[in-house]
Amino acid sequence: MKHLMQVVVLAGVYFVTAKFGLGMDAVSGFATLVWPPTGISLAALMLFGGRLWPGIAIGAFSINFHTGAPFFSACGIAAGNTLEAVLGVYLLRRFADFRPALDRVKDALGLIVLAALISTLVSATLGVGSLWLGGLVAGPAVRSTWQAWWLGDILGNLVMAPVLLTLSGWRGLRYKPRRCVEAAVAMGMMAIVSLALFGDVVARIPKNYALPYLIFPFSIWIALRMGPAASAASTFLAASIAIWGTAGGHGPFRVDTLAASLALLQIYVAVVAVTALILAAAVSERVRTERLSREYAKDLEFANRDLGMMLDVIAHDLREPLRSIDTFSMRLTDRYEKDLGEKGRDYLSRVVKASGRMRQLLEDILLLSRVKRKEMVKEKVPGREIVQDAMDRLESRIRERRARIRVHASLPVLEVDRTTAVEAVYNLLSNALKFVRDGQSPEIEIAGYRGPEGAGFSVQDRGPGVAPEISERIFQLFERGVGRSVEGTGAGLAIVRQAAERHGGRAWVQPRSGGGSEFLITFGGRRDE
Repeated sequence: MKHLMQVVVLAGVYFVTAKFGLGMDAVSGFATLVWPPTGISLAALMLFGGRLWPGIAIGAFSINFHTGAPFFSACGIAAGNTLEAVLGVYLLRRFADFRPALDRVKDALGLIVLAALISTLVSATLGVGSLWLGGLVAGPAVRSTWQAWWLGDILGNLVMAPVLLTLSGWRGLRYKPRRCVEAAVAMGMMAIVSLALFGDVVARIPKNYALPYLIFPFSIWIALRMGPAASAASTFLAASIAIWGTAGGHGPFRVDTLAASLALLQIYVAVVAVTALILAAAVSERVRTERLSREYAKDLEFANRDLGMMLDVIAHDLREPLRSIDTFSMRLTDRYEKDLGEKGRDYLSRVVKASGRMRQLLEDILLLSRVKRKEMVKEKVPGREIVQDAMDRLESRIRERRARIRVHASLPVLEVDRTTAVEAVYNLLSNALKFVRDGQSPEIEIAGYRGPEGAGFSVQDRGPGVAPEISERIFQLFERGVGRSVEGTGAGLAIVRQAAERHGGRAWVQPRSGGGSEFLITFGGRRDE
């Protein structure tokens, strides 16, 4: 029963709106440039399902038979109008993944191209063909009749359909007082300008086809600020006033006949509708993307926090067994070293080294986690102090390896989180101390860096260098440029990159002139001494 009522209502609405359209100086008596039923049919099938097609067929047959079309011609026209709507819905769903809210650019383009331009060809061709076969359209009038029919159907899908498709969008709007006042002012201004353009106000002004485009600022305003639903309603409002004025012989598009006037008007309305549809969809898509980005960032923040908490728990649980391994290894060494034999002592040495490496790896992972989630407290810090803090932590290793380190005087003043910046430089220096050529002591040079990426440091060594194919990979966690022959966990450079990125900078490596590598790190904005 509900389905039957929906079909009857659709047929009735189709008949009434078609009667209005045919009263607008229809070409050959049947092809009108104002045809709301096309948009109503498309929206009805899209929103309530394809099983309402009989309503379109009944409404189209009734109005055309009532207007004077022979029975079989009315049937042909009804078939074309019904297939037009069915095809439009199919194309939109099949190729555009269409959403009636029209809040994506592909939805707006789908409606314009697939529904307004392509599906309407079916109705215009079958309709005019039926009139020609019924003897209602003579040969010379076929072309003008087909053009009027197609243009009228296009405007039905561009102006009428969006208003109905986006009705549900009004429920999702936030009716804040300020926004409601803005919407009322924008709609009111659009109505006033439309009445001025297509009413008696400009009746005595010579025709100027540029005048109607004064409506564009208001159409753009509404599209930018109020979304697809309000934009579709404003376009419908402007189009209704323009049709009313042009039908009354007013406005800049008035010519000798109403049909010719409406043809010029509808081209103008199409430009306004297409612009508003695409602009409103693009803005809505951008707003939705920004909102989703904020939500994802918030979710990621929570996930990082949970991961950090989990790592802290894991670290606490792992430290205890590692301490036990170290303790019992030391007891074995102290009490039973002579009894173990050479192979046993070798095995025990491997256990101690593996335990130490595991402990260092655990500390590095925790440090990387803390750098990622640490709240950055930035302050202006002289670059020399950052370098000195890092070197102080490595003092014993520098002395042990007999490293020669030269620090340039012109280091920049940086706006950084001091702890994180020192950790980054510490890992760069630690890396330079490890990778040296056989039989040589480390030679390290620390200079300031100022470039388009920001300000920071350059740490240069005379080691074996980094192959270009792995220069990016070595900054990833657990990635190493060498095998296990060199001590390390593979987390140091990952910490360096994370520290740089947390400051809005970057970290990278490049070959050094004369051999070796140059590691660079920047911390975003530059501060000079």
